[in-house]
Amino acid sequence: MRFLRPDDLPEFRRMRRALWPDCEDHEADALLAARATRSVVVVHPRGNGGLGGFAEMGLRPWAEGCVTSPVAYLEGLWVDPDLRRSGVAGALVQVAEAWARARGLTEMAS
Repeated sequence: MRFLRPDDLPEFRRMRRALWPDCEDHEADALLAARATRSVVVVHPRGNGGLGGFAEMGLRPWAEGCVTSPVAYLEGLWVDPDLRRSGVAGALVQVAEAWARARGLTEMAS
């Protein structure tokens, strides 16, 4: 697992469209520009240079059921069908959680 890089954009856009068919490419581009400040994207690299999944995490001022502010919010999670049930999603979320903890956040919502 690693954080999104500029050369990942074509694959990241592909996966975001699979998860959210109406999303626009410029949204993915904006996430890359905002990385490590208000949002982060963790990706699962494949051996062939492609990607097989992502976890998109952002900061929100509040989330239902949470008592702290800001709150880490898992905005989206995608794993390609051939990699499902192999632990990829859990590993992506663990890296996203670590990113939130490193910022002093104690709650996460989705």
